[in-house]
Amino acid sequence: MRPTRNFIKICKSPPGFERDPRTRLLSIAIYINFFSHHYIIDLRWLLFALAGRLLLRTRIHFKVWHRHRSMPLLLGLVLVSVFIWFSENIGTFTRIWLYPSQRQGWSMVSVDKLGSWFLLLIISYTLVSLVNAPRERREEGGASAVRRKLNRMPDFEHSRS
Repeated sequence: MRPTRNFIKICKSPPGFERDPRTRLLSIAIYINFFSHHYIIDLRWLLFALAGRLLLRTRIHFKVWHRHRSMPLLLGLVLVSVFIWFSENIGTFTRIWLYPSQRQGWSMVSVDKLGSWFLLLIISYTLVSLVNAPRERREEGGASAVRRKLNRMPDFEHSRS
């Protein structure tokens, strides 16, 4: 979770939601639903509602070049899901891989996959945060001061003489 340590900070009240038992239970429920929806009722819509309620106030703060920005975590998860879905469609269109329904001819990947990617991202975030919990960044001194100093330095081209 190197990006979290370097330039992403996730904020919510109360802090430490990534280790919240509700987040773990949601991830377990999502995982069980991935397999059980073939045999019993699909609880995907309930899982979306629970994820929305749990993560609604959660914001992700990140730094792009020198500017600090933020956005809702739910929006970030949806955007990543959309980009993965686009990539999946490009991959199947170029025949890098195919789903069984695409063997006779290409068709767009189902929009239902967007929801699957969204739920999978929640599981992935929970698992990574359990293994490598996000740490508070030190703003002053140490590597942060050196990084700030280097970011203010102009870029130089080195000629090959």
